[in-house]
Amino acid sequence: ARYKAKRALQEAARMQREALEALREEKEIQQLAPREQLAQRRLKAEQASEAHQAARLDQAEKMRIHREKRRERTRRMRELEAERAQDQIKRRQAKEELLSFSSIRRPEQDGDLRAATQRWKKAVELREDVDAMFALAFAYEGGGPGLAPDEEAASAWKARAEEAALERVDVVEEKPLPIKRGFIESSGDELVKWRFKAETLLSAWAPAVTSGTVVTAGFAEGLYGISETTGGPLWFVDGGPYTSVVATDDAVVVGSNGGEVRMLDAATGLERWRTDNTGEVGRFTMNEEDLFVGIGENIACLRLQNGALKWAQPTQQLVTGRPAADARHVYAGGVDSYVYALRAHDGHVRWRFKTNGPVEANLVLASGVVYAGSQDQKVYALDTAEGEKIWALDVGAPVVALTLVGNLLIASTPAALVAVDARTGVASWTTES
Repeated sequence: ARYKAKRALQEAARMQREALEALREEKEIQQLAPREQLAQRRLKAEQASEAHQAARLDQAEKMRIHREKRRERTRRMRELEAERAQDQIKRRQAKEELLSFSSIRRPEQDGDLRAATQRWKKAVELREDVDAMFALAFAYEGGGPGLAPDEEAASAWKARAEEAALERVDVVEEKPLPIKRGFIESSGDELVKWRFKAETLLSAWAPAVTSGTVVTAGFAEGLYGISETTGGPLWFVDGGPYTSVVATDDAVVVGSNGGEVRMLDAATGLERWRTDNTGEVGRFTMNEEDLFVGIGENIACLRLQNGALKWAQPTQQLVTGRPAADARHVYAGGVDSYVYALRAHDGHVRWRFKTNGPVEANLVLASGVVYAGSQDQKVYALDTAEGEKIWALDVGAPVVALTLVGNLLIASTPAALVAVDARTGVASWTTES
């Protein structure tokens, strides 16, 4: 937006210079040239103006075509990504189901096992799954569930599995289709359960954990899904840079600095919905039905089910910190130095409180008090009903984060951690960096 505004100002200045030059030339012509020469000058100016207008229209058309091609390319990439991920899920589910038959020994379920075995054999033939082929060969060797011992069938399935394994190695070497990135790295420490090594630097903000998946973002791009139990990679999604992530029961919602908000399935990384907005997406907070987040210079409410915009309340500058919410109100801080209290159902501003610096730290809400940290080096405690200041404490450095532990409010600054009694605003202890 700043680039477009700058170009518009430059264009306006250039056109103003041309108009002044034309006016000067016209005055000279009126004084010195005959009437016919004046008419020619005017005609030339009109032709130049028409040519300029035609060039602008042509440029606008080229930009429109470029945007359409880019949207179409993005749509195709998303479709291919979804198809690959869905195919991988089906393969994994089929493999888990098929391999489970080789260890089942329940005579009372033979009827079910025979029917399942037929589905198993058909799935193996369709999927060309190497592990499942070997499992089927072993089942024929030992008379597995639903199968009679058959040495000839066992040998045939082993040969087929070996052949498919060799073909699969060739395919992977020629055309890899990675949907997982990163790997488990040994920690060398008994206290560390696992350590995941990504291909790039990871973002500094805390990951989200839900449904057995840890979700974190790359510093420059990409989103990683990691197994909570083993630390192994589950999925990888391109895009970003991502600015925040929040977990629901079985999904995560992520926002980017380009205005994109997406809900992804936590187990597979598949996209459930996406919205494109204007402005950088800040940190999320939510209730059972809605998401509250800063988008550009707005405090916005999105429906959790489909990402539809419920309301947006404009501010004077960016809103990047994480809001706080209770049953009836949302509280958010902005770069414009204000702390806002808005009605949760329609975004109407109930009150706002002015600090002396940008409020970019997360807000903390407890017992009818909202706590805010500002770049003016102060922590504020405000009454949620009217927005009146209860206390303010100077901590000696800009506040970047707040955490409430019991009655202690921990303020994080670039220089130290400061513990403050949340009831009185008196500093309890501090640490040096």
